[in-house]
Amino acid sequence: MAKTVDVAEIIGSQRFGAFQLRIVVLCGLVQFLDGFDTQALAYAGPALRAAWHLTPQQLGPVFGFGAFGTGIGSVVLSPLADIFGRKKIIVTAVTLFGLLSFCTVFLTSVEQLLILRPLTGFGLGAALPLTFVMANEFAPAKIRARMIAAMACGFAIGAASGGLLQAEMLPYFGWQGIFFIGGVLPLILAAALLLFLPESVRFLAAKTGRSAQIAAILRKADPTRSFPPDTEFVLAAEAKKKGFRGTSLCSRFTIFMNVRIMKPTWSQSVWKRESVLFPILPWQAGSSRVSTDGKRICPKAPEGRESRNIWTSVE
Repeated sequence: MAKTVDVAEIIGSQRFGAFQLRIVVLCGLVQFLDGFDTQALAYAGPALRAAWHLTPQQLGPVFGFGAFGTGIGSVVLSPLADIFGRKKIIVTAVTLFGLLSFCTVFLTSVEQLLILRPLTGFGLGAALPLTFVMANEFAPAKIRARMIAAMACGFAIGAASGGLLQAEMLPYFGWQGIFFIGGVLPLILAAALLLFLPESVRFLAAKTGRSAQIAAILRKADPTRSFPPDTEFVLAAEAKKKGFRGTSLCSRFTIFMNVRIMKPTWSQSVWKRESVLFPILPWQAGSSRVSTDGKRICPKAPEGRESRNIWTSVE
């Protein structure tokens, strides 16, 4: 009689080791480069405007369409992981945004950028949520929250490091430098993911005829385990918790809004001061506001870094 093994129970009962560390590092690197490429255009924006002689209104739609492409990628490409596998879609997404970021180096007009940036967003939007899925499905039950939280730091670190790197590369490589790095590194990472990232055993358990592949992955996670050739791997239904079922949906929506919509607009939300962390200022973005007496107030470029009052009244 074939032995039945619950893969979720095995994964959940394991201790944190080299196998789990590999998952955290690989998924963390995906998050790092996702954050890096998401913010790349914001950091390259001032130099790009100067090189192409663009107005703020010409460059502004690129940011909007890029964020739109990211949202579409999250909604359309990520669910394909339930059909083709987590690993295949992650590798495809990383390859996609890496290749298109590299192609950005060779663009010569804002029209080309307006087409390429949303396509880059497809890959960026698909890769990020799948890293949470992979980390969750391989995390031991006792440290699942800590393992996922450690991995999730990658996005913020990657987003912040782009500004520091661009400041150093700008005098030597121009605005193209950050896109070159943001294109080459994901392609290298995609090869590493193809070689070292295992497929989700939960996904494999839901398919037929994958017992040998599941057994091989579980033996890598815990070399002390052995499984007879006729072992049947199953995914037992997890106990449902009582409470509002919309909590998960609300949590995902909140994460999506904060990571994907708020972060790209940080650089345009600073109204009072210049900062190296926010390269796009209101007077660069063409923003305006209305005062209490009904007059429209438009920001103007400061005449020096000492100037902080960048608002001027317009009749």
